[in-house]
Amino acid sequence: MTRAAVKNSRRQFIAAAAAVLALPRAAQAARRAARIAPAPRTTEQALPWIAARSGLYAGLDLEVDFAPAGDGSAALAALLDGQAQLAYSGIAPLAQSSLAGADPVFVATILEPNKGGFLVSVPEIREPQQLDGIRVGALSRDGPSAQSAAAVLARAGAKVALVVHDSFDSIYAALEARSIEAGWLPVDLSLKGRTAHGWNAFEGVRLTLPGGYATSRRLIAADRSLVEAMVKGIVAAIHAFKTRPAETAALLQRLLGVAPAVAADLQAFYAPLFRQAPAPSLYFGLPALRASLQTRYPAAARMQAVDLTDSSIVDALAQSGYIARLYAGSR
Repeated sequence: MTRAAVKNSRRQFIAAAAAVLALPRAAQAARRAARIAPAPRTTEQALPWIAARSGLYAGLDLEVDFAPAGDGSAALAALLDGQAQLAYSGIAPLAQSSLAGADPVFVATILEPNKGGFLVSVPEIREPQQLDGIRVGALSRDGPSAQSAAAVLARAGAKVALVVHDSFDSIYAALEARSIEAGWLPVDLSLKGRTAHGWNAFEGVRLTLPGGYATSRRLIAADRSLVEAMVKGIVAAIHAFKTRPAETAALLQRLLGVAPAVAADLQAFYAPLFRQAPAPSLYFGLPALRASLQTRYPAAARMQAVDLTDSSIVDALAQSGYIARLYAGSR
């Protein structure tokens, strides 16, 4: 596709976004400001950025910027401090904050449960049996990345030397430097390494439970229409992600600074995982969540999904026919 064609396609994308979001208004209202945390660095956190850059939020009279929170805990802290109105959080941090007396609540869970990443190896390791005896990078010896890697290794019957790193970027760099032969990486870095270095990927057998977008109950009570607009933009961005792959891949390439082939792979990988109606869900994780927190927080033993979720925003979008209308023109 030529550069001119890409620009024209993007203009059509923005025009289409404005059309599906347009609501009858007597007069153009001033845009409201909203802040979302964290500033996205991965595909699964990119939907609000896509909504902002493609004009979806502008069509909802929102001016959105992004808080530079380093991780999910910092994003949740920004929400609770009032520095952000929406935050992407993991399930456990949000539950812990709730049990400690704060009022965060999930309003959208955008992903289906998924493998969360891959055990990635240098090019010479092509078969599971070659994993035996190698050095494998993970973020801890018993955390989620180590457990996911261990599931792959156990299936292969491999015994390895686990090397602990402080970040996924560090694992990626160690693989580049060949100070390890394999490492557990999230999807974005796995696909980047496959394209850039010819790394091989071994899919895990464990399902990772995705977090979701959260706000505070206080904000829902004080300015429900703002929360509705933020979530509506995410729902519209999911539609764009699923139905306009070329434009979405171009936006991912810009956001993540990856090669066009990587951006296309990320779009193809995540498109079926994003949920058309992303009502908040803890899936099957509540029993384990209770068990992990009740030693520190006795009230965790009585915790219910409704304590951590508010599905009314997405439910209203579905019941109004908005989501069905979005996809009606895409079939």
